[in-house]
Amino acid sequence: SFVFLTQDMATALDVNQRPWLLMEGIYQPRAIEEVEKKAKTVLYTGNLDGRFGIRDLVEAFSLIADSDFALWICGDGADRVFVEEAASKDSRIRYWGLLPQEQIFMMQKEATLLINPRKAKGEFTKYSFPSKTMEYMASATPTLMYDLPGVPSEYKEFLVIIPDDTLSTLAQTIYAWGIKEQSELDLFGKQAQEFILHKKNSYYQAGRFANFIKDISYEKE
Repeated sequence: SFVFLTQDMATALDVNQRPWLLMEGIYQPRAIEEVEKKAKTVLYTGNLDGRFGIRDLVEAFSLIADSDFALWICGDGADRVFVEEAASKDSRIRYWGLLPQEQIFMMQKEATLLINPRKAKGEFTKYSFPSKTMEYMASATPTLMYDLPGVPSEYKEFLVIIPDDTLSTLAQTIYAWGIKEQSELDLFGKQAQEFILHKKNSYYQAGRFANFIKDISYEKE
């Protein structure tokens, strides 16, 4: 029997009829106070590396003409200088650097949209689940991302899926969601938050694992 992070792991290992369980992660709830929302503000937190889409995000954001939009970027990595230079040229882009985790969580609630610009390219995307997905969704702020193969299908209705990987489509998706009424954004984000809090907490996931072990034991009897 196996416990896999992604469904493609079962295919890669050719488990056939052997039982396996998909367990992409466990979310530990955090008490974060409510903050006032910033309008048209997009937040990225994570590795500043072109492999994970930070360059695409910055370049797509530059295609948005609306001067009221803002892009906040937190983190560090190989493309930090690229981000710093972009921020120096476009006043709408703000690079915050490395921040304490608690401040990151506050900013995730404060932003209008959260984004993971990693594309579904590369074999590794089949065997990895970005933990940022749970963290983002739990903030109740709508999350934009590509349709990554390592993210279970049950997540998709609670995510804003970017339909293709062109810069223009990324820009259009950011803009279309950034101008929505806050009430609509709040409703969408709250549904995503409830999904994570109810279906990905330690008690629920441990229960799934316990039932999995129980079923295997019955089969062996």
